[in-house]
Amino acid sequence: MMRKDEKIYMDGLNFGDYFFNTIDHWDLNYLIYKVNYFISILTRNGYKLEVFMDGNNVSPECNEVYKKRVEERILKMEYKWPHACGILLANAFSENNIPVHWSVDADNDDTIATYAFMDGAAILSRDKDFLCYFADLKIFSKFEIDEKRNLVYFTRQTKMTKDHKFHWKLREIKRKILTKKPKTESNYSMISFLGLEKNYLLGGYPNAIPYFSINPYKIINELRKALYFAWGLKEIVKEEFPEYNKETKTIEWTIQEIDPLSYDPLFLELLGNPEKALVYFEDNYRFDKNEFKFTKAQWNNYLNGFFSSILKLNCFYNNQSLMRILLKFKDLAIDYLNKMF
Repeated sequence: MMRKDEKIYMDGLNFGDYFFNTIDHWDLNYLIYKVNYFISILTRNGYKLEVFMDGNNVSPECNEVYKKRVEERILKMEYKWPHACGILLANAFSENNIPVHWSVDADNDDTIATYAFMDGAAILSRDKDFLCYFADLKIFSKFEIDEKRNLVYFTRQTKMTKDHKFHWKLREIKRKILTKKPKTESNYSMISFLGLEKNYLLGGYPNAIPYFSINPYKIINELRKALYFAWGLKEIVKEEFPEYNKETKTIEWTIQEIDPLSYDPLFLELLGNPEKALVYFEDNYRFDKNEFKFTKAQWNNYLNGFFSSILKLNCFYNNQSLMRILLKFKDLAIDYLNKMF
């Protein structure tokens, strides 16, 4: 058990299975309850928590790892957590005044390791990559909560044997702690979205049934273009998204170029009005349930992903919480769902 008043730096999405309802992605009240309870237990036991999240486009190496994970999820149709889960988790912690760090200047592991080493904090992460650093880091791989006694227990990360080969992302290598703390953002901002150069978006696939339609990210191209213009971007933004090839049954990544200066004022207006934005794209929410043999639960999560991909842009523009705005429009998604079943 850790000593009281010790700082804990948590690798946020490492514990998504604890915080999210993996069956119903609209159940964000579950997320709120779990985050609030987790914070209350740690606070009651005297621990100080900070949360670290992966930003986008930190390095080519991280991008390749991300692509492999996306491809696996699409091919297996395994979307256990809701789209934009990192933003949602950060929203829930931020509402409780827990510091959130989005890694934008270095890999998230490097960021956590450096901050923890310099601040004398313990790391809470299941990722064994933290054991590859040339530094004396205190690493915990899991936590257990004694609900009756309101106590929390942490398990020390297992040490590797001397024969273990460290697999740092795509290469076998041991790591050094950075010489200074890399830059982080407290909110998921333009830099978290596009990287420090603000010119490249690597997207995923925001739902669990990708085989029948175009990637929703591409459907809302014009909305993102208007957002880029609102952010003051004037140069081309390259965007890369996955598509499922039905013939080869493989994932293909395609690149498109978005010119913010060619934006349509209509979509700038939609950015300021989330409800109108959702209604504008409503033709993409309706499918024949008899043609596409998916369950109501799958369609429910599909709508969550589509709504989230749109509302995420509205939240950027209006500086709002994605978690809260999704809760606001949950009933609208249910209306669309009920019309199909």
